[in-house]
Amino acid sequence: MSRRFCPEKISIKQLFTVKKIILIFLFPIMLILNWLSSLFPEITEKYYSSLIYPIISLIINKITSIYPYSLMEIIIAAIIALFIVLSVKLCKNIRSGQIRAYHVKRFLINTACVLSCIYTAFCFLCGFNYNRLTFSELAGLKTQPTNVQTLYDMCVSLADEAADVRERLNQEGKVFTLSGSMREAALKSADYYDALNDKYSFLTKGYTAPKPVICSEIMSYLDITGVIFPYTMEANVNTASPDFLIPSTMCHELTHVRGFMREDEANFIAYLVCRNSDNLEFEYSGLMLALIYSANALYSSDSELYYTLVKEHYSEEMLIDLKDNSEYWAKHEGFLSDISSAVNNSYLKINNQTDGVKSYGRMVDLLIAEYLDVNGEY
Repeated sequence: MSRRFCPEKISIKQLFTVKKIILIFLFPIMLILNWLSSLFPEITEKYYSSLIYPIISLIINKITSIYPYSLMEIIIAAIIALFIVLSVKLCKNIRSGQIRAYHVKRFLINTACVLSCIYTAFCFLCGFNYNRLTFSELAGLKTQPTNVQTLYDMCVSLADEAADVRERLNQEGKVFTLSGSMREAALKSADYYDALNDKYSFLTKGYTAPKPVICSEIMSYLDITGVIFPYTMEANVNTASPDFLIPSTMCHELTHVRGFMREDEANFIAYLVCRNSDNLEFEYSGLMLALIYSANALYSSDSELYYTLVKEHYSEEMLIDLKDNSEYWAKHEGFLSDISSAVNNSYLKINNQTDGVKSYGRMVDLLIAEYLDVNGEY
């Protein structure tokens, strides 16, 4: 009687060990927990976002900060290399006729286990934060419908302030450039963020500086300026993009690390950090970030007022920076950026940002709320 192992005789039930069953069932369990957290944002805020998340994220952030470069890049490179090796091996097996039902079943089950673990980790490391209380609720900002005139007035205020700050940078007739290194800007962004804790105590202090991405040019072709990698708690920044928005991008990604995952909120908080910094370069970056979104909203509502705003309130240097920014991203447009945008759109919708990439535009509501609050017009 032969005792030779015959994988073809193994049933699919035998491939499901107790461990693998548990790992696979984590996925539906996490889906349910994620759904429940969206139903009770106050509980999510109190127990996860304000209690559990800061502990987990700070520990991981401190550990991964020991390495000065992006660990995300290393992990992604390793995944790509593994994928290539497995693909080559699969092709060889197909050509030699060695692919059997047993191997296919085992591969699918193992893949399900891995994906379930990845999703479970994502939920615990940042996913539940999509369901926390909004920044406006925590900060006491009242977002409300407004008229085009108020939007225009706010844009004028932002543009005039941006023009004044740009003039004081003493870079007349030139494209904006950071005075120091990217590393210096990154360290400053972390310090300025911690300083905002005095006003908004729920913005946890102590996270390390964002990391520049070595393959930033690739990020540009993917239409990405920055990204948080929750598995290492790193804020990763594309440093190949135009300088004038890099400080606000750094603050944007640091916002995600601190547990505010919604894009509109991350943009608004980044604007607050930059504007409250004692640094003209950061102030200009934050003001221009806010102005770009606000002016785009104005153009959609009243194009004539938009052109009046640009003609009467944008300085020559502001227009130089905006032109340089448009030309840079135009050079990197293509099928990769289209795919990246589609993936990002799907990701936002999956995480309860039902407008997809349009959710970036809601930043304007927060800007108007802050504008009205500061000017006592509520």
